[in-house]
Amino acid sequence: MPAFRVSSRIRGSVDIEAANWLIALGEGLAALGEPTSPDRLACERLMNGTVLVRDVRSGSGFVVQPLGGPEEEAEAEPEPVGDGDDMFPTLCPSDTPDADEEIAELDSDSMIPLELVRDTVASVARAMDIDAALALAVSAGVRLTNARGGSALLLEKIGLRFRYVVGDAATRLRGMRIPANAGVAGYSTNSHTSLIVLNAYADPRFYRNVDRHTGHRTGSLLCVPLAAHGRTFGCLELVDSAPGFSDEHLADMERIAEATAERLSLLVKPD
Repeated sequence: MPAFRVSSRIRGSVDIEAANWLIALGEGLAALGEPTSPDRLACERLMNGTVLVRDVRSGSGFVVQPLGGPEEEAEAEPEPVGDGDDMFPTLCPSDTPDADEEIAELDSDSMIPLELVRDTVASVARAMDIDAALALAVSAGVRLTNARGGSALLLEKIGLRFRYVVGDAATRLRGMRIPANAGVAGYSTNSHTSLIVLNAYADPRFYRNVDRHTGHRTGSLLCVPLAAHGRTFGCLELVDSAPGFSDEHLADMERIAEATAERLSLLVKPD
C-alpha cells in the first residue's frame, strides 16, 4: 500500500497509507482535524508526483506528497469536469453542490468589502482552471453586493453560455445559451461596458427569455465585461441586490472582472 504525506499550512502534516493521493487527501484532512473537507478541488500534479491542492471555495491549500510505493493509477484520477477547453481541469471527487447551498454556506460578514475584493483578486490570479476562477469571481460578487444570484457567461461561437451560476435559478440556468448580442450581458460583453440597470423591464436591452425560462422576475442587474489583451471572454452578471447596486459595487466588480479576465487569458486557448 503506497504512503503519502498530507500537509496543511495551518495544521501541520500527517502520513497516510492509501491506494491513491485523493483517498490519502480525504483521510489526511480528517486526521488533521480540518473543519471541512474540500468538495471542489483545483489540483496540479507535479512531475515528482506531488499534488498541489486548493479548495476553490475557502482558498485553503494543501500538499500531498508520495512517500514511496506504486500508486494504483486505475483509481488515482477522478473524471475531469468541463468540456475540454480547460488547460488545467478541475478535479471533483464528488458532484458540485447546488449553488444555492454554496451561497448559504458563505459568511458575508467575515470580511469587509476591501478585504473581500483584495483576497478574491489574489485567489483568482492563482486559479488553476476556468471554472475555479469563475466560481471565485461570481461567489465574491454575490457576497459583496448581497445579490439574489450571479452568473459568469462565456462567449462561444454560437452565443453566450451560462458557464457558472449561483442562486435560486442556478439549476435552470447552468449551460443555457443566449444569442451573443442578447440582453444586458450581450451589450456588456460586446461593448466592453460596465453598467447597472436599476429596472430591468424598463430597459430595452433586457432579454426577457431568461426570466421566462427560470420563472423568476429580475428587478435590477449589474454587469461587467471579461476582456483582456484584445480578447473578449464574456461577462459577470449579478441580479437583485438587497441594498441596491451602487457605484462602489460596480468599481469593486470591475477589479474582480479585470483579474478574472487576466487569468482567463492564460487558461483559455486562443481560437
